[in-house]
Amino acid sequence: LREARLEGEAIVHSAQVRAEQELFLYRAKRRDEEKAFQEAIKGLEAQKEQLEETCMIYRNYIAEGCDLFDQMREYTMRFTPPVSSDSD
Repeated sequence: LREARLEGEAIVHSAQVRAEQELFLYRAKRRDEEKAFQEAIKGLEAQKEQLEETCMIYRNYIAEGCDLFDQMREYTMRFTPPVSSDSD
């Protein structure tokens, strides 16, 4: 009976040690994954900032292009006589 109890305690102890090891490995793996995700997030945030800057540059180009187009249209309107429809 004593041997069975000792063997049972050894089995329980072995299971506890295995469970602790698995928990330790799980936590280590989770920390590594979290670190990798944080690095990926930092990279994506940097890329987002760069894209926002590029987008702003293109929006400025578009605004400048629209202004230039309006100026050119006003300029040509000064020299182009209005078209009259005399087809009555």
